[in-house]
Amino acid sequence: MGPQVPPEVQYSEWKPSIIVSKKRKNAVVECDPSTDNPAKKTKRDSKSSSDSNRAVIPVARSPVGMIWDEVNWSCAYDSFFGVLLNFWIEDPVRWSAAFHEHGELLTLVSSQFAKYVAGTFTPEQARNAVRRGLYTVNRRVFAYGPHLTSIDRLAMTMLSDITYASGHNACFVCGCHDPVQHNFLEAYVSVGLSESNREPTGVSINEWMRAYMSKGRGICRVCANRRLRGSTSMHDVILKAVPPFVVISLDSDNILLDQHLIIDATNGQATLNLRGIVYGGEGHFTCRIVRPNGETWFHDGITTGSSCVRELDYGLVGNLLAMQTCRGKRAIVAVYVS
Repeated sequence: MGPQVPPEVQYSEWKPSIIVSKKRKNAVVECDPSTDNPAKKTKRDSKSSSDSNRAVIPVARSPVGMIWDEVNWSCAYDSFFGVLLNFWIEDPVRWSAAFHEHGELLTLVSSQFAKYVAGTFTPEQARNAVRRGLYTVNRRVFAYGPHLTSIDRLAMTMLSDITYASGHNACFVCGCHDPVQHNFLEAYVSVGLSESNREPTGVSINEWMRAYMSKGRGICRVCANRRLRGSTSMHDVILKAVPPFVVISLDSDNILLDQHLIIDATNGQATLNLRGIVYGGEGHFTCRIVRPNGETWFHDGITTGSSCVRELDYGLVGNLLAMQTCRGKRAIVAVYVS
């Protein structure tokens, strides 16, 4: 049994309902599960995770999965850490260094993954060690027991504020530059659309990123004083470094996945590949793990345990729309890796 916590402490294991939040570290919204029965939701979800209509391709070697903890509910950690683990083990030296740059929590993740690779820890033991670290950071948000966890709070807490791209507002009429520097890209990016900006056919992550990193911030005050018109101040974004990975929080139903995340800046372009998707719904999280060759594998700690189930290769069928949902749940987090 984990540490005892007040029974009233409950947090949402499903995706918080957000209309729009381009970057919301100070605007996290939690769902209120007080009118629902989380235990019943979890039980119902475990029965609905199977999908008899989905084509499954049997192969010998599977990615690594984590078994769900029925005492201290763990599906948020199983899904998010499962995606991280399965690209970390491809190059432990590189990813240990990259994780270390993000501070103590991701350094802890890396050290526990190393114990798994060395054969001294199971994936579940590695997960539990990180959970203990998170619990010391915030006992309410990362509570033990049959409590639900916010996937956004988990991702934001794990990732530090390393800035990979920044810029100034610049006027292309008079050449004036705003001296204030703005950060445009960190390891966690929340992507969403307001109701007025929703498109019936959806907007891809790349389309949203291009608009976000290049759109105007208003009228240039210098030109306004000169009574010049049409002088919208624009971003002049500089890519400081190629991010090793970016976690995209999908805050709108009509934000569409891309196979590659393309980051455009004044001084260059970076491309990252889709390597994992976390799905949420009915108080439970699952995930898909995407390999470099396009293989996709499904994992649900309740139904698949430590194993993953091979699915159709998105690189072959070219149908990313089919990956927007998974067995009754929708994509809420996408992880891109360089």
